[in-house]
Amino acid sequence: MFEAQLQALVARYPGTSATPLSGGGHLVTVPDVVTGAGWSKPRVTVRFVAPQGFPYANPDSFWVDEDLRLAGGGHPQNVQFTPMPDGAATLMWFSWHLCQPWDPNRDTLLTWMAVVGERFRAAR
Repeated sequence: MFEAQLQALVARYPGTSATPLSGGGHLVTVPDVVTGAGWSKPRVTVRFVAPQGFPYANPDSFWVDEDLRLAGGGHPQNVQFTPMPDGAATLMWFSWHLCQPWDPNRDTLLTWMAVVGERFRAAR
């Protein structure tokens, strides 16, 4: 099921990849994600964890390029600079969560990217 959802994500976001994590799950990397008005960069690379047990366990939070800022130069709300899983680079981590319950029979990796897109529409 993960592979089929990953292929759908690749179709929407070419260049997307997934790396298995030592503790289970995958680190998903999505390049060239549009941020929109109010941000210092028009596009960023988004990274998130599809946890072990996905799709029954849902993604939560995400990382972006460490140099992303609000258009005025400030840091966005609810961010920290934290290392990614498995000792990868330290990037800007958005504490961003679902507003509605995750339904593994309906929700997919594309659903999570729509949630990420909602965060970028609110440049704050």
